Order: sequence, then structure tokens, then C-alpha cells
Amino acid sequence: RQPIPGVHLRSTFQSIFSVSHGKVVGHEALLRGEDDRGTELTPGELFPQLVARYSAHDVNELCTRLHLGSFAR
Repeated sequence: RQPIPGVHLRSTFQSIFSVSHGKVVGHEALLRGEDDRGTELTPGELFPQLVARYSAHDVNELCTRLHLGSFAR
């Protein structure tokens, strides 16, 4: 089930690189969304739709579950 009708959510992971250690030390999980036509939504388009439908707690829970599942795969 999609949290927002017509919007598909996915995770993207960006590496966090430590210059002092010279290696990747973690990853930042980023939320991305696209409409049914495959057009990517900007954060300015996506997040207002999320917060209009859900509480901040529910948005956080949704993102956490999505990112954990995506990272595990």
C-alpha cells in the first residue's frame, strides 16, 4: 500500500566519508518519491504531502521502516 496515492517512495543511500580515516564510516538514508508517471518529486513537493496526511511521528516511522527494509535488501 502506498502512503500517498499515486506516489511511490524509495530509499537512496549516500555514503559518509571520513577524510581523517580515509574511508566510508556510514550512510545517510534519503527519502525519494516519484509520481505514477515516474517523475521525481522534489523534497518541497513530497514532504508537504506527507505531513498533510500523517503526524511527524508517523512520517518518521514510515521513513525508518522503508530505510531499514531497503538497506537490508
